[in-house]
Amino acid sequence: MSLFDKIFKKKFEGNSRELDRTSEEYKSNIRAATAALLVLMAHADDSFSEVEYQKISAVLKKKFNLSEGQVDELLEECKSHVYPEEQVQTTLKFIDKNFYFDEKYDLMKNLYAVMLADSDLSTMEMKLFTKISAALGINKIALATIRTDVERELNS
Repeated sequence: MSLFDKIFKKKFEGNSRELDRTSEEYKSNIRAATAALLVLMAHADDSFSEVEYQKISAVLKKKFNLSEGQVDELLEECKSHVYPEEQVQTTLKFIDKNFYFDEKYDLMKNLYAVMLADSDLSTMEMKLFTKISAALGINKIALATIRTDVERELNS
């Protein structure tokens, strides 16, 4: 059973999508969804560098207060699965439905930071970034602000 099946499939069965944001299951699902998108972005240019791995690791540790071991386990789980288009769309729907705008904004900032981590901003990464932002309802003005914020943070 894939990571997607274990985590997301059952969330979309039936009509009920009410989730308790304080439950451990919900928190685990959000960690997995975030990690999956970060890993997907790192692979967008067909290369997952050590710099990108370290950036993703730092983001997950800070955002979810995880230990090094927990992050490594989560990233290994994500890296070992291929995410077909249908699974990516379902993951994005889950995030869109369950993240508040500020959480989506932070996720997009983290995705952009991963894109810049290896100093090689590819067209595939930009296409994926734009696709994810559209699925999460992040408009072009917010995207421009995200890019400016991340670039300012990296230069300071």
